[in-house]
Amino acid sequence: MTITQKIASIIITALILIFISSTSTLPQSEKWQILETEHFIIHYTNEHKQAVSLQRVSENFYKRATDMLGTIAGKIDIWLISGRDFRATAPIQDWAVGYAYPLKRRIVIKNPSFLENSKLELARVVKHEIVHVIFGARIGKYMKNVPLWFNEGIAMYGSEEWSYGHYWLMLTNVFSKSIIPLNKLSNQFPKEKRLAQLAYAESFSAVSMIARDYGDEKLREITDLLAIGEDMDSALLFATGMNLAQFQQRWMQYLTKHYKWFSILSSSMILWGAVSLIVVWAYLRQRRLRRMKIAEWEEEESQQDEFFTE
Repeated sequence: MTITQKIASIIITALILIFISSTSTLPQSEKWQILETEHFIIHYTNEHKQAVSLQRVSENFYKRATDMLGTIAGKIDIWLISGRDFRATAPIQDWAVGYAYPLKRRIVIKNPSFLENSKLELARVVKHEIVHVIFGARIGKYMKNVPLWFNEGIAMYGSEEWSYGHYWLMLTNVFSKSIIPLNKLSNQFPKEKRLAQLAYAESFSAVSMIARDYGDEKLREITDLLAIGEDMDSALLFATGMNLAQFQQRWMQYLTKHYKWFSILSSSMILWGAVSLIVVWAYLRQRRLRRMKIAEWEEEESQQDEFFTE
C-alpha cells in the first residue's frame, strides 16, 4: 500500500468514526402508532388520549369545512410531533404550532402536551390546518394565484378563530392608521409575531366581510373559480362584482365604520364583563357589611349593660 493510499485510508476511517459518534447522540426513533377514522389518519407516539381527542375534533369539524369549500378525495394525515422535532419538520416561525401540506393532504402539529391550554389549542390548530388542506387540495396547482391573505383568511373564518383579542388588535390599528394594505399581504406575512397576528386578523376581517355581505356560498364560488385557474382578481369580480382594487377600497371603508372606540361600549363581552364586576362588587360589599355587623354585635355582647352593674 502506498503512502497516499494509507493517508486516504486513515482519512476515511476518521470520517466514519466521526459520523458514528455524531449519530449516536441522536434521539432514538419512537414507535409510531396509527388511529384511523373515516376522513383522517392520525399518527402519534405515546399520546393516545390526545390522539382520540384529535380524532373527535377533526371528524366533528370535517363537515363544516367541506360544506364551505367542497369535498376532496382521500384521507388527511395528521402527525403529532414532539416540540424538539417539530421545528425541523415544519418550516415556519418559532411561535407557530401547526403546518399544512395541502397537496400531500398532510398536517403536522406540535404535540399538544408541549402547549399551554393543550385541549383548546389542539382544537384551534387542527381546525385551521384542516381548512388549509381542503382549500389547498381543491385549488391544487393554481395555489400560486391565491393571495396569502385570502388563504389564511379562509382558514381563520372556516375554523371560527375570531376572538376579542383579534377585535381589539384591529380596533387599535384602525385607530392608529396602522392597517397593513391587503396587497402587501399577498405573498408573505411579517415575521414579527405582533405584525403577523395583525396580518391574520386582517385576513379574517376581509374574508368575513365577503361572507357577511354575500354569504358563505360566495366563498365556495370563489374557491371553485380559483380551482379552474382563474386568478383572484377575476374570481372576486365574477363572484362579487368587485375586482381586487375595489374590494380593498371597500374593505378599508368597512374597517373605519366597523371599528370605532364607542363600539366597545356596545360589545356584549364588555357588557357582561361589567355586569360580572358589579355582581362581584355587590357580593364583596355585602359580605363586608355583614362582617362589620357581626363585629358590632360581638362588641356589644362583650360590654356589660350598665343596668346590671352595682
